[in-house]
Amino acid sequence: MCPITLEMMTKPFMLVQSGQTYEKKALQYALIEQPNRDPLTNAAFEGEAQIVPNHALRKAIEQWTEIQAKVSDHVKRYRRQRRCCCC
Repeated sequence: MCPITLEMMTKPFMLVQSGQTYEKKALQYALIEQPNRDPLTNAAFEGEAQIVPNHALRKAIEQWTEIQAKVSDHVKRYRRQRRCCCC
């Protein structure tokens, strides 16, 4: 989850100066609002913000999302099979 939006990230980007990862657009907006400050810790940093994609986290989120979809499908099928004639 992005610490700014509190939503699942689809484009996780890391602020190099702090090592923290955020949703790309949320991070960009936060850095416009408060340049040279980490949005999570509010710590100041020197120089221009450097952001890079967090490929490992993006892949992990994609895998987790796929697993959750499969689990959800299994649960739905199970519930359909378990219904009685009056439900």
